[in-house]
Amino acid sequence: MRCNADESNKTTMFDETQPGALSIDIENRWIYYGQDQYDGEIYRITFDGKERRVIYNQSLVTFGIQVDVIDKRLYWNEYTTGDIKSAWYNGSDVQIVKRTDFRQNWGLDTNDDFIFYSSQYSIVKMAKSVGQTPTVVHNDTSQIYAVLLFKQQGKDYDENERIARLNDAGLNSDWFKHDLKQENETGCN
Repeated sequence: MRCNADESNKTTMFDETQPGALSIDIENRWIYYGQDQYDGEIYRITFDGKERRVIYNQSLVTFGIQVDVIDKRLYWNEYTTGDIKSAWYNGSDVQIVKRTDFRQNWGLDTNDDFIFYSSQYSIVKMAKSVGQTPTVVHNDTSQIYAVLLFKQQGKDYDENERIARLNDAGLNSDWFKHDLKQENETGCN
């Protein structure tokens, strides 16, 4: 479902019984999501919900998925195997970035050079290239369900570039600024 910041214009985009993870590609106007199923799939759907297709059909419970606009790839982790995988936006060139000994991988995010993901009680960091060794950067006493990087190092955009990127994505920058301002006041319920 999507809506405006004031909860108006509620729209059901797709009907999915067990979505497990979601990531938005604002530049290309796609939403990617994986399923919380042992024989799950990863889908790509347009913002208006009219075009939906399977881009990967061998996923084993996906709880972490991330669009990487820098490398033009999609990264995801598989909860049951611990594998970190990537593919081009269309689902081609699927690679196993790392086979981990960890199970119960949840959240995943990327920056310029690294993948960060949660695995049980740890946040793990590793380089994006295939075969890299992961490093635990944080341990906790409770399950960690999500990883979110707020700012990509080295990717500070000035306001004009930010507006140009929004306009290139087909979004009205004034609308976007207004919605960001209102985001903390209300939300979709």
